[in-house]
Amino acid sequence: MSPEIIAQRVYVIAGSPEIEVRVDLHRPIPDGNDYRCDYAIAWPENPKRGYAIGVDSLQALYLGLQKIAIDLDASEPARSGRLTWLGDARNFGLPFLPPMR
Repeated sequence: MSPEIIAQRVYVIAGSPEIEVRVDLHRPIPDGNDYRCDYAIAWPENPKRGYAIGVDSLQALYLGLQKIAIDLDASEPARSGRLTWLGDARNFGLPFLPPMR
């Protein structure tokens, strides 16, 4: 995992008590001819680490954000409507786009 965190966000799993889920996005770093962007999702039971690879740092960053969005959306708290950001269970504020044609 690259050492420098460049962005963080906290989501909330609704319940009693509410549970915070922090997401850390790391600075893209060179990885051979490409770039790698690591991220971590601090789920309470099973923290997840992941990464995206891009041809340059901007693509690696963008793909990392998309992978975070997919991981959040596929989670049980999101599927059950309990995962929220700013009180919204439908919008996690990340790029989640359909594939390009």
